[in-house]
Amino acid sequence: MSAAVQDVALVGFPDAVFDVFSIPDFDGRMTRLRAVVTPRLREIGALLAPTLSDVVGEPLFPHVALHLRRRVNPPTDTWVAFGPSARGYKALPHLEVGVDARGVFTHFMLKPEAQDLKAPFLKAQSLPTLKARAEKAPLIWYTGDHGEGPVPVADIKPRAWSDLKAHALRKDKSLCIGLMLDRTDPAVTGPALMLALLEQLQILASFYRTARRL
Repeated sequence: MSAAVQDVALVGFPDAVFDVFSIPDFDGRMTRLRAVVTPRLREIGALLAPTLSDVVGEPLFPHVALHLRRRVNPPTDTWVAFGPSARGYKALPHLEVGVDARGVFTHFMLKPEAQDLKAPFLKAQSLPTLKARAEKAPLIWYTGDHGEGPVPVADIKPRAWSDLKAHALRKDKSLCIGLMLDRTDPAVTGPALMLALLEQLQILASFYRTARRL
């Protein structure tokens, strides 16, 4: 593990970070998000990218969400994505570290822009394999890429799995598998944050490597 990842003194998420998402007005939330949250995500991206590159076996580039197209509805979450191209990440498999009102999340993601990869990924990813991985960590299957419709992988039944796959294959939906650190978790504000994030991303990296082989 790199010394940079072990140097955790500069990162952390106090309650003020999560409280940003309770600010009701667009300008107020965006101002605080850019001042309080975005710099931490930039830092995490820079610290984690070299180690994650080693984990997945290819260079990964951090991309911090800036929400530049938003004009009315303030974001309910924000993130730094790690993808295999310096030019962008949405059309490619990628990993994320992000923040919303609940806490800190890590995701493996195939967005609608990566529609052609969803079907082969789901063909390669059986429910028994997914459940076996969930025995080692509380994996969550999301029906959207902003924390919508969380379903614990351990609870997915075969019929529900068929429905979840069909939903993920829609052209306007993302395929998202993740893990969550509640804002009350001591690791979120303590010195174990970076190590906890890296541990989660190492688990999700198996999905990334599967998608990159397709």
